[in-house]
Amino acid sequence: TTLGEIAVVAMGPLTVVLYFSLLLSCGYLYRRLASRSALPEIYSHYMLAFGLAAILHPALIFLVDILMRNYSCDLRTGCREDYTSESCHCFEGDVFRMWHRMTDDENGGVVGAFYTGIIYVATSSLAFSTFCLYLVDLHANGRVYDTYRRIFGAEADFFLPNDFEVSLDELNSVLAMAKRWCGPQAEHRKIVISELHVTNDRDMTMDETRTHIAIYEVQLNGRYWMYRSFIRGTDGTVKELFGDAARAFDKSFDNPGCIRQLNRADTQDSALDAARSFSSVGTLHTDRADAGVDGNVNLSVLAGHFAGVPAFLWPRLT
Repeated sequence: TTLGEIAVVAMGPLTVVLYFSLLLSCGYLYRRLASRSALPEIYSHYMLAFGLAAILHPALIFLVDILMRNYSCDLRTGCREDYTSESCHCFEGDVFRMWHRMTDDENGGVVGAFYTGIIYVATSSLAFSTFCLYLVDLHANGRVYDTYRRIFGAEADFFLPNDFEVSLDELNSVLAMAKRWCGPQAEHRKIVISELHVTNDRDMTMDETRTHIAIYEVQLNGRYWMYRSFIRGTDGTVKELFGDAARAFDKSFDNPGCIRQLNRADTQDSALDAARSFSSVGTLHTDRADAGVDGNVNLSVLAGHFAGVPAFLWPRLT
């Protein structure tokens, strides 16, 4: 029957799409059971090739039927009288099946070609949709979706570390090297940790605490200068200070334990968010308290780019 022939023509492409969907489901299941672990690279290569073949399946069938001459079997020798005989080695390919059927039913081969075109367009569209779903979510572990989000995502959806932010490992390495360092003229370096309480004359509710870590190079004659300077902000991120911002903190050690006023001029044009408190409108005060030189210190839990790192993993300065 005509419906039977339609089912036979559609069965091949639909089976390919069904198999591709099964492989796609296996990929989703693997990521779910393996806690969103990365898929094997061979899976991505295989699915990419199979998905393209599924979309081009009708064209591949047409090419095979043409090369194998699977058409016009009733005109071939041995098939003209009875195409079911053993001497007939030809059969109508899927591309020409509906043409042959409509011709036998005297409805015209063009109608059969139209039916075949509708079937193949529908199955190719289904294969293309499934392939797009794979490309977006699973191919190369979601690289396409990641690229899309990076291009069209809102700025608030992304987190970018500050240019001067340092990691816990880097800070630990710097402090350890500072404690071991000895100069050619017996210079050495001292580590000073201070808790800075920041307030604002125009905002009485502002009361923030920042941890400042300074490394000083000390000479034998007692003269010293600041070698490097770091600060932990209210969000827990650690940034290195340079230029005016570093010099502003350096001044606070001239008179240990004092309360000193810092205006905008102290840190103008600073490129560091760590000095944000000094660039606010109005006069700010910093109170240097709980300072220690090469002493043990426990810093608060990190936030920002290093969120989740507990305080006991911070270096203990001895």
